[in-house]
Order: sequence, then C-alpha cells, then structure tokens
Amino acid sequence: EYKVPETPNATGGPGLAWKIFTGVKEKTGEPRSVWYFDKKYLEKVKKPDQEKMIEVLKRDFSNLARLRHPLLLQVSKPLQDVGSALVVETEPIFASLANVLKNYKNLDKVPPALSKFHLEELEVKLGIIQLCEALVFAHSSAQMTHLNINPESIFLTADGTWKLGAFNWAQFSAYKENGDQLFAYPEQDLTELIPTRPIIDYVAPEAVFLNRFDSAADMFSLGCVVFELFTGAPMLQCRGNAISYKRQMQQLYPLSLDKIPTTLQTPLEQLLVVDPSKRLSAASFLQSEFFSDLTIRVLHYISHILEKDDRSKADFFKGLLTALPQFELPVIERKILPVLLAELTKNPILVPFLLPCIFSIIEMIGTQPDRYGKAFFQSKIFPALLPLFTIKEPIQIALLLLQRVDLLVKGLDEKSVNEHIAALFCFALDHDSLDLKLAALKVGPPIFSAFNYDRLKNAILPRLEAILSSATVNSAVRVGCLSCFSRMIPLFSRTIVEEQLLPIILRSSAVDRTAAVQMATAGVCDVISKKFGEEITAIKLLPLIIPTAVEPTLTKQQFDTFHEIVSSMLERIATSRRKILDEQQKLREKDEAQKKMEDFDRFHKFSQQLESPDVTLRTQQAAAAAGTPSNPRPSIAAVSTPPVDARKADSFAELMENAEKRSRTAARDSQPSIVDMGFSSPATAPSASAAATFSDPF
Repeated sequence: EYKVPETPNATGGPGLAWKIFTGVKEKTGEPRSVWYFDKKYLEKVKKPDQEKMIEVLKRDFSNLARLRHPLLLQVSKPLQDVGSALVVETEPIFASLANVLKNYKNLDKVPPALSKFHLEELEVKLGIIQLCEALVFAHSSAQMTHLNINPESIFLTADGTWKLGAFNWAQFSAYKENGDQLFAYPEQDLTELIPTRPIIDYVAPEAVFLNRFDSAADMFSLGCVVFELFTGAPMLQCRGNAISYKRQMQQLYPLSLDKIPTTLQTPLEQLLVVDPSKRLSAASFLQSEFFSDLTIRVLHYISHILEKDDRSKADFFKGLLTALPQFELPVIERKILPVLLAELTKNPILVPFLLPCIFSIIEMIGTQPDRYGKAFFQSKIFPALLPLFTIKEPIQIALLLLQRVDLLVKGLDEKSVNEHIAALFCFALDHDSLDLKLAALKVGPPIFSAFNYDRLKNAILPRLEAILSSATVNSAVRVGCLSCFSRMIPLFSRTIVEEQLLPIILRSSAVDRTAAVQMATAGVCDVISKKFGEEITAIKLLPLIIPTAVEPTLTKQQFDTFHEIVSSMLERIATSRRKILDEQQKLREKDEAQKKMEDFDRFHKFSQQLESPDVTLRTQQAAAAAGTPSNPRPSIAAVSTPPVDARKADSFAELMENAEKRSRTAARDSQPSIVDMGFSSPATAPSASAAATFSDPF
C-alpha cells in the first residue's frame, strides 16, 4: 500500500514505542506517515502488562479520531490490529519533538536530516504558540484535559508545524477529585518499556498527589516543555518515582531561569507555580510580550494563511518583503518559502505580490551556497516557478521574471537556461509591449554568455535583426538591440559580423540619426574593431561612424565620448601598423646581415684555399725544377699588394676581384724569369718542365 523507507525516520508516542515511516501511498502518490508497532517488542513483558500497554497505544488514536483541528495530529486511516502489529496512517510527520531534542530511542538508524536538524529560537516561539492554540481548542471547544504533554506527544510535520498527539490519557471531564484514581505512581523507579501512565517529569503536582486535574494541569506540563526547550534539559528527572518527584519539587523553587529569555521568565513562572488556580491559561499565555514581535506575527499569519482572503494576503506579502531580512534562513526555508510557493501555484492573482518575496529569498540563500546550492534551487524553488513561464497575460508576470532573470540563470543548469530562459527572452522580443521589449533588451546582454551558440544564432539574433530592420521601431528599443549586439559580437565569427550584422547596423544608423542611436552604433563598431582588428576598422567601421562627428544632435559630452572611441580606433590601427612595419624592418635587416655573413664565409673559405700548404709546396717545386733560388718569394700574405679586409668589402663582386688580383700576383712571383731559365732570347722555346710550370701556376 505504501512506498516507505526500510528504516523509520522517527519514533513517537509513549516510550517512543511507535516507529514512524514517512513515504507515499502507492496508488495516489499522496505523502503519508505509517505508524508501526511490532508486538514482539513486548515479548519479555508479562501478559497482563502487555495487554495494558497495547490498550494505552490504541486509546491515543481512538481519542484523536473524534477530534478535528489543524494543530492536532490528523489520522487519515484508523488504527488496525493485524495480529502481530499495530498499524495506523497519519499526515506526514518529520519527527517527534523528543527526536528533535536528540532522544533517538527505538530508531534503528538516525536519518541525516534528523541528526542535522536544529530548531531556531523563532521556530521554538512559533511552536509554543501552536501548542497553546491546540490547547485552547482542547480546553475550550473539546472540554478535554490532555494530561500527557511532553516531547514524546508533540510532532513536527514536514513544513515545521507543531502538532499535538498522544491523547493516551486524555479525559473529557473537566475536573476529577476523590474518585477512582486515574493513575498512581510507585515510590520506586519505573522501568516500563511502554509507560502505563503519563511521564511524571511533566505532570502537575495536583495530578500526582491529589488525583485532581483540569486545564491548569496541562499548562504546568506545557511549562515543563518550554523550560526544556530553552535550557536543553528536563526540569525534573524522577524516573517515574513519586518520592523523587516530591523531593525535586521541594528543591525546585525559586526557579532558576537564567537561560530563559527575559520576556518569557515571568510568564513561565506563572505556568510552573504549584497552585493551579494561579497558573496562566493557554489564551493568557499567548498574550505575553514574548510572542508580540514582528517575526512571530508574520509566522503566525502564515500558519493561518488558508483562512485569509486574497486582499488580506496581497497586503501581507507587500509587508513581508521588508520583514524578510529579520528572519534566519532555516526559518525562511521551513516556514515561509513553502507557503509562498504553494500560493504561487494555486493563486495566479497573487503572483505579482509573491514573486518579489520569492526573489528576495533566492537572493538571501545565494549568500550560503554551501547549504543552498543549485540543487536546492532546482529541486525546491524552480518547479513552482516553471508554470509562470507559460503565462502570457498579464505581462507583469513576464516582466517580474525578466527583472530578476539573473538570479534564475545562476541557479539553473545550461539545459534549463537554454530551454526556459531563452524562451522567455524570445517571448518578450516578439511581444508588442514596449515595456516587455525594453526589459528583455536590458537584461539580455549580461546573460548571453549563458546561452549556447545555436540558441543565440538561430533564435535570438534573428529577432534582434528584425527589430533593428524596422523603420518605425522606438529609439530606446533600437539602442537596446545595439547594446545586445555589443555583447554578442565576441561570440560570433567575422563572417557573420560582416555579412549579417554590419549591413543591419548601417541601415539602422541611416534610418535613425538620433544621438542615442549614433552613440550606440559607435559603441558596437568599437567592439567589432577590438575583436577583428585594423583592416575592418579602416575599411568598414570608420567610414560608417565618422559622419557622426558632425551630427548636430550630439551633446558636448557625447561628442567627447565619440571622439575617444574614434581616437582609440585610430590608435588601434596605428599600433597594429607600427608593429607590422617594425617586424618587416627587422626581417629585412636580418636578411641583409645573413647575406653578409654568408659572403664572408665564402670569402674566408676561398682565402684558406689560397694559403693552404699544398699550394705553397707546389709553387716551391716548380721553382726548383726551373733552377731558381731556393729562397721562395714572399707568400701571398707578404706581397706588396695591400690586403683587403673582407669584412669591410661592399659586395661579393669586390671580394672576388681582390682575390683574383692576389692570385695573379702570387702566380707571377712564383714563376722564374727568362734569364733564370737559361733563355737568351724570347725566340728560344721553353723546356718541357717550364711548360709544365706555366700550365699549372699553383
């Protein structure tokens, strides 16, 4: 029948004997809590005591079934005895107050949500108010005394509401005295698995000793719970022993209330007074100064919001916007936000009043990303906002969403942004409303980076182009479109900018010569110039915007701004060109230096060949064969021809010319004269050896 976790999420009732599983009904999906008591729990208890304890458990729900009040635990399906266990179905329960106060008895495994749960003081205040209201109903309308008010009988629902349950010993008679004793306490410690009488630590003294009780007994019990909530420990700890109870009561007064808030101390003393006639009633206790601050009034109104009409709610939500900063975030999360989201989905008339409050809360939770991250926003808040994206009228809803679309983008994943936020943006651009268009164009530029390329190019860009192409469009809208272009240009290629955007910008500038449009055009051109460089700036952008310099509608401030834009574009061109020209000059100088080094290397190698030992030896051999003196002529380095510094030569041609001169000089000096060779006249033919010398001067 139910889809519930394997282990209970809470325990409650007398001795925390009930294991509470919170889940959903299989057929309807409605959230429910299933209370389960396994009779094996009492195996070690004597049979008569077993029956008495089971009867105590059953009595609770039989009494609750006869009562109807929003602050009493709601039984949705009567208790069933299935032989081996007792089962009952109630509204969804988060935990008992005992569990919240770290009493985890009978919990197989403590759920993380419960172990981390902490009550804020404001929630405690509201919880006490809700308990008092439940008691006002029980005492006045139902004419009932509860007699079992303690942390085991108080339950917190999923939305944080405190509900009164465990009516195991409730009496419908307002007063009882000298009759049959309702319950008696032994003079030794009790060790019952399931109490067969109320926990003595929270019972009024007249009920313990005089068997007398009325509504005042419940107020004493409430005082004990309030004391424990603020001090962290029970006021009495008697282990079911009447003697111990009497002794501790005698030592209790005067009460030590140092840990109790100042404005609560006097009312609490009036609850815990021994004389029941002097105790405050539930209604009187609610009038205490402790419950009169603004935050409590807000939470009290929210807890009764179902009883209010739309006009009252609208006024309340207007005031709530200014009161929200006074609340702690856990209180907002558990008490305020669920109510606002519920109203949002069921009452469209109130949406304009609800959305500012919800966006304020989103902004507040953004300050604590560790606790309230994207997952919290996407699972708890956005599902309630999503239906609003399909509401076309009134346009105020779309306007409110657009005004805080930055908060939505931060909380959503990429897919949701491109699906829902982009659709909202396109809807606004297509709408005839000038306010809606301007709102979209204002918020668009900062969020364009969140859209994917296809969405920008195929959905948003065509709409902006259509608006700009219109000759009748409002100048403010035209400026907004140009501002959007400025943000989109860095995302597009040069081809799209040159072929699609620039022609439209040119037509828009020609149609609307107002100063605002011309300045916006100059701004777009400046962005294009920064993105795509000096060529497009010089050829297409400057010719487009230069005429604005003589536009008579420009103010001095606008002209100065325009002058700065144009100057920066020109400086951008100059800087780029200088850089290119400098690089070209460096390349030329590098090439020339490289060429000179290559020439020098060639000359150096040639010189080494001329002065090598092989050349000198062959010259000497030729001289010896001709009978010349043994002393060779000076080497090429010592000839009278002045050496040429190759490094100072102007060209390779000059180097080669000097080398040839030196070669001819060396060859001439190495040849023997005609006299040395023994010829008496030029007509005499040279010898074969001399001929050989002439054929190879080296």
